[in-house]
Amino acid sequence: MKFKTLKMTFKPAARAVVLTMALTSQTSAQTDPTIDTAPQVQLEAVSDKVARFSSARLLPVLSQGIPASGCFLHEGIRPQHTSETLDASVAEFHSALTLLVTRADGSQRSFRSAESRELAELLSRVDAKFAPIEAAIAAKGSGPIDVFTMQVLADHNIDLMRATKLVLDKVSGGTIDAIVQLPPRAIAIEIAARQVMLAQRMAKDVCLAIADIDKDRSLEDLRNTIGMFEISLHALQHGMASAGLQHPPNQDITENLALVQFEWATQKGLVDIVLDGGTLSKAECDEVFEGLEAIRDDMNAVVDMYIAASLPGS
Repeated sequence: MKFKTLKMTFKPAARAVVLTMALTSQTSAQTDPTIDTAPQVQLEAVSDKVARFSSARLLPVLSQGIPASGCFLHEGIRPQHTSETLDASVAEFHSALTLLVTRADGSQRSFRSAESRELAELLSRVDAKFAPIEAAIAAKGSGPIDVFTMQVLADHNIDLMRATKLVLDKVSGGTIDAIVQLPPRAIAIEIAARQVMLAQRMAKDVCLAIADIDKDRSLEDLRNTIGMFEISLHALQHGMASAGLQHPPNQDITENLALVQFEWATQKGLVDIVLDGGTLSKAECDEVFEGLEAIRDDMNAVVDMYIAASLPGS
């Protein structure tokens, strides 16, 4: 099989634009003033939900990506790249939060309904959970990540991840219901989105174990994360009736899932060394960091493909 890597930058605003273009291109005739505009209004509402989902699903990924980048920087792995990735991830976290409280035109969203107020409260909790992580990173300035900073990241990232997942669950319910007609497709989108976060969680736990920071807990988390990732990947590729999953709906998704399987197979040997209590050289750490970044990006592409295949008229 010929594999083609699909690299995608983690920019929620850019992703929202791409998906909105996919929506509007299918119904361009509806912009004609002589035609009933109700469908277009409905379409704009759907595109807004997709944009919010794109931002919400980024938050759990960054909750794990930030400590992962911080840890690899602490270990001196590709310092310029990991430092830039860390700074960009912090900025993207704020951007994603902003996009959840503002509309595409920059206006403030209304939080008058009970459901909206609940989301506002969840976002406030995320901001509070992120505060100690952001403060620790800011305190380092342009210097390296020291042990104290890493311990703060290790201590607070799981609580942050849980808070962001509550936001994602709240946002994704209305979004997926709005754009997906088939329940199995909705389940696939949710599981594929979780895979993106799991790739970053694996990178974080590998590095924390190597750095001997909360090593026992990190190894236990890593083992559990690998199990969830592998079961979910197999289910996405081959379907799982007990979970309501069907086979991929098109060849592009099939091929990208095969690419992720191939990428994971090339990394698993190194990850297993860490699980068995071994250590990795800097070159091997570099390979794991880059490899799991590729898995993250290619799984993220799968999510976008599933959404595009589920849009009205697709």
